[in-house]
Amino acid sequence: MSLKGDWLYLYYVRAGSVPPQQFFDSSFFLYSVRIHKITGQILRKGYNKKLTLTPQEIGALNGASELENIIATGYFLDEPKTTLYYMKSPRPEDYVRNPALVEVPYLGTTWENGEILHTREYMRDVSL
Repeated sequence: MSLKGDWLYLYYVRAGSVPPQQFFDSSFFLYSVRIHKITGQILRKGYNKKLTLTPQEIGALNGASELENIIATGYFLDEPKTTLYYMKSPRPEDYVRNPALVEVPYLGTTWENGEILHTREYMRDVSL
């Protein structure tokens, strides 16, 4: 759980656990729920390991077909967005075994309505 601005983020990561049924009716590898602390608005995101988009879905995301080494797909269930998470390079030291643990930094590009919204680097906060 974390607080970012006015949003409370809840992450469900435990392998093999029952999905958080109060928010999801589909199974994913990882679940994220954002709750706005003032309005109570809820936004959900489900994550699958590897690339799980169809060729048509990939074709609708500007520049997505150029990405390689995709480790996970993020589905925004309440917004017209999709995120693809991928390794920074094909070098063996950049190999990502588990995107939920963020042992090795990787990148994620998010599209909104088919256009790139942003690309972020995900890395573990070593100050903790």
